[in-house]
Amino acid sequence: MTPEQIVVFAVLFLALILFCTERVRYDIVALLALLAVIVAGIIPDDQAFEGFGHPAVVTVAAVLVLSRGLQNSGVVDVMARGMRCGSPRRLKSSPPRAENRTWSKRYRRGSSVCHGNDKKCLPRSKRRAPRPR
Repeated sequence: MTPEQIVVFAVLFLALILFCTERVRYDIVALLALLAVIVAGIIPDDQAFEGFGHPAVVTVAAVLVLSRGLQNSGVVDVMARGMRCGSPRRLKSSPPRAENRTWSKRYRRGSSVCHGNDKKCLPRSKRRAPRPR
């Protein structure tokens, strides 16, 4: 392996570690990786930022911005609550009530079950039998 390849793999490995640990924001990690390969002389200075004009980079950036906006506005939480136990009852596009029961029974055989008025999912090991009155 050439020294340039070793530097590139080292930068990729460090960036992957920083992405996985999430201690540093992902955009800062990406800019630090770009800066590292520029300083190492692998990418010429005049061509360093040409990649930001590529449609794939712009698309990924747009998806990240949209997903953060949906998460901050609470839309993701509402959708997650509606799908928590495999039951689409809270979603506007849910099927009619009879199909709803059939659909939820089919997926109730999994590792979690909805029960009670609060509709929380509990693993089978944590469920309790109803108390006699």
